[in-house]
Amino acid sequence: MTLLRKKPVPWAWAGKRESMPQEYLHEGRVCTGVTDRIGLFCLVPPTTGALTAAKPAAAVVLVWVAGGWRPRLSAIPHWWVCFSFSTSSNIIDGGDQVAAITSLLLIPICLTDGRRWHWNRCTAGSP
Repeated sequence: MTLLRKKPVPWAWAGKRESMPQEYLHEGRVCTGVTDRIGLFCLVPPTTGALTAAKPAAAVVLVWVAGGWRPRLSAIPHWWVCFSFSTSSNIIDGGDQVAAITSLLLIPICLTDGRRWHWNRCTAGSP
């Protein structure tokens, strides 16, 4: 039994765009596996300029999260944008992965947060 894969994995080409097989690249993004099916940046078709719809959508979600309105509603979209960027980017950066994991771990906490704004203090007796 061997521990080595027969086919190289996409992250083996990080930072080497010219050596990455073209089947993995769609306008600079890596769309394989789960990312190809649920990733925000891989849901748009691989045509020229198709990412112009995904980038503003991600920006709106991130501004919503930073603004702090309804943390209960923004937790899952925040994780989705972080996960999509972390897994579809062809340059691996540890900060993107930390953001995706941290936002995933914050989902249970945020889903039980009843505050209107996350900048307000919790009142006594609220979850």
